[in-house]
Amino acid sequence: MDPLKYIFQKPMSTGRLAKWQILLTEFDIIYVTRIAMKAQALADHLAENPVDSDYEPLDTYFPDEEINSIEEVGSNGNQAWQLYFYGATNTKGTGIGAILISPTGQHYPATAQLRFFCTNNTTEYEACIMGLNMAIDLGVQELIVLGDSDLLIRQAQGEWKTRDLKLLPYRQCVEDLSKRFMYIEFRYIPRFHNDLDDALATLASMLPYPENTYITPLEIQVRDQHGYCNTVEEEPDGEPW
Repeated sequence: MDPLKYIFQKPMSTGRLAKWQILLTEFDIIYVTRIAMKAQALADHLAENPVDSDYEPLDTYFPDEEINSIEEVGSNGNQAWQLYFYGATNTKGTGIGAILISPTGQHYPATAQLRFFCTNNTTEYEACIMGLNMAIDLGVQELIVLGDSDLLIRQAQGEWKTRDLKLLPYRQCVEDLSKRFMYIEFRYIPRFHNDLDDALATLASMLPYPENTYITPLEIQVRDQHGYCNTVEEEPDGEPW
């Protein structure tokens, strides 16, 4: 508590506080509580640093200020495929998702449900390994791997050592698979850039699969009209759905 506030606002002062209060009544003191220190710090700075003839105003113009981020793409960026991976764990189960994107923009999604215990890091490794195997099966030679797992990406880049015994075989598997590409690069991306893989992994973790089940890849349509405008009449063929 502020001492001056305590002295002036105490209804019945006794002893030494009463003596101080009587002595302070000699002065015209008005107590005001300081709410914020930022304005006072700015005022003190301006008082201690007066403006002189060498003062130059701050230039608030920043070129290219509308650009939020810049991603560097190497010489192989135009020919390389892109691999996005993600692992999801919830109360329903654990799922992984991976998407391969060709240089022409074709998407090849894959998802799987894990029926064994996995930590968050091992789930990310499972998703990455599934995506690498997909790229090898398609004969991809140049690949850029993008994921939001900072641990996996830095370990794959060789910046961080793998100390967890559970991750050692995963790290070795990723290293062996990486040798089968002519060019491979691991890059970290924020999670909000990995939404589609997140949706695939979450879908795999929540759907109840009895056994190995093949589901035709999802087709995402963009519709500009209401559903009743697209209704067409189909003739029954006698076959049950």
